[in-house]
Amino acid sequence: MAKDYLQTAYADVRRKDRAIDDDAWIVAFLRRAPMAQLATVHEGQPFIHSNLFAYDDAAHAVYMHTAPVGRTRSNVESDERACLSVSEMGRLLPSHEALTMSVEYDGVAIFGRARALSDDAEREHGLRLILDKYFPHLAYGDDYRAITPDELARTTVYRIDIDTWSGKRKRVDDDFAGAFRYGEQVAQRGDDPMSGSDHTSAEQRIIDLAIEMPSYMPPAGTFVHAVRTGNLMMLSGHAPIRADSSVIFGRLGETLDVDAGYEAARVAAINTLATLRHELGSLDRIARIIKLYAVVNATPEFNRHTRVIDGASDLLIEVFGDAGTHARLAVGVASLPFNIALEIELTVELTS
Repeated sequence: MAKDYLQTAYADVRRKDRAIDDDAWIVAFLRRAPMAQLATVHEGQPFIHSNLFAYDDAAHAVYMHTAPVGRTRSNVESDERACLSVSEMGRLLPSHEALTMSVEYDGVAIFGRARALSDDAEREHGLRLILDKYFPHLAYGDDYRAITPDELARTTVYRIDIDTWSGKRKRVDDDFAGAFRYGEQVAQRGDDPMSGSDHTSAEQRIIDLAIEMPSYMPPAGTFVHAVRTGNLMMLSGHAPIRADSSVIFGRLGETLDVDAGYEAARVAAINTLATLRHELGSLDRIARIIKLYAVVNATPEFNRHTRVIDGASDLLIEVFGDAGTHARLAVGVASLPFNIALEIELTVELTS
């Protein structure tokens, strides 16, 4: 007799070989995932809303926000049932049969009850969690103004109390033949996509080098991360922010030595790659690195700026090979925003 899936638990995962029941894995994924889709319902009609979010360990709940009025708030106030989907796409997995074409992914499904909060203290708490997640390098009340009562009045903050959740993951071996990321062009029609001849793409080198790419972080000011003109893309300055959102602060020659500076430059270079992937869809759309410009937070006596910025240059050559060699300028400055160790910007040439 066929299984009646309408009678299974909401969070039950059909493919047990891909199910993740490790709560710590789910929490870590929710902390790094950039977007969530909130599903609500009204009179049998489902609705979907995509937005930023933050998970609160203590409350075992998710916080989101919208405008003070709208469909999402009206739906929540009439029916508290809600579902949240958070996912992350990995590599596409080609095959000689359409049926077995596939994709790597991580995902979490949450079932619970949503409500629009009325308590100002909890509303501010939820917004603070969101701000701290997406702007970890900025200090609340210092680098930007604290939330005002007027701003609270213009915002709906939701708490989704979690009844149950489940995780799901699909991964294959790093050397899976022909695997590529969406947006890459790894083969022309007529080539064998399963031949394994990916010409050691930049995206593949990221995997081979086990480089942990951070989530995309919006600009912390009135500017954009990247500007494209023709087949060139120019990046704004990128700080040394690790994948876990920790920031490398300090001054070379004072609180940081050369090795720490080298690591900071490498981390900042990885951040530039995260922005390029976000803008282009794939690092394999980069034809070559044209120029790297770096500023180092250093004492007047410090004179090893070149060695420090080798951390970024070496990383780019590791990822892009000969196409990663570039022109460069590295200078020292008396201070940098928030006392970060250094900043790096790139100019890159794109494929046609």
